[in-house]
Amino acid sequence: MAHKKFAKRRIKLHEKRRIRNRSYKTKMRSAIKEVRNAKNIEEAKEKLRIAQSIIDHTKTRGVIHRNTASRLKSNLSKFIKKLYPSIN
Repeated sequence: MAHKKFAKRRIKLHEKRRIRNRSYKTKMRSAIKEVRNAKNIEEAKEKLRIAQSIIDHTKTRGVIHRNTASRLKSNLSKFIKKLYPSIN
């Protein structure tokens, strides 16, 4: 346990951030799953757009690294193009 007042405050702050970051990551993972489970091409396009936006937001908040965000978006795009080759 921390002995100094400042250290105790930092522990509380880190706990708040950890909980907030966990919710961002959960939302991001759910969006990715929705893209992968899309039923048709229109739904897949819309879900992909939403998922990319959520991934960017998570990156901006500093929850995930920018390269991780880039890799996730790239892999989702590749997945959609593999399923539906007619998408540009």
